[in-house]
Amino acid sequence: MSLTLIKEITDIVMIVVGVAVAGLGAYYVKNKVSIDKKAQEGDNFAKATKYIATHAQSLVYQAEKNGGSGDEKLSFVVNAITTALSLAHLPNPGEAFIKGEIEKSVKVMKSTSDTISVASEEVPEEEKKLAPTTVEVENNNQEGK
Repeated sequence: MSLTLIKEITDIVMIVVGVAVAGLGAYYVKNKVSIDKKAQEGDNFAKATKYIATHAQSLVYQAEKNGGSGDEKLSFVVNAITTALSLAHLPNPGEAFIKGEIEKSVKVMKSTSDTISVASEEVPEEEKKLAPTTVEVENNNQEGK
């Protein structure tokens, strides 16, 4: 192969690459608005799911405080979340997703309330005296001297 043939092939490759880059650039400029809009919708969807995940817990506690049947509490939380999403102009990821987050929050609330009720139960006097305290051990050691 001669040097001129290699130079011509290199020039042709550079022209093809330049045309391809120019074509991609033209496509992006032509469709920039729709591409940016789709990216913004993805960001808004992520914001909506994050909002639901962070606020479902407090709304579940509020529904429990308000009282009512299970269906009334569920509808209260679902309505509060969908209203907040619409006021913030965020997309609604669907009722199934919202109810799933609510169920997770209810499980957390029930598990913490079980832990609190167990911790607040009165311990019988005989179980309190399973092991001597540090003060009792020190007093026994001083008496034995």
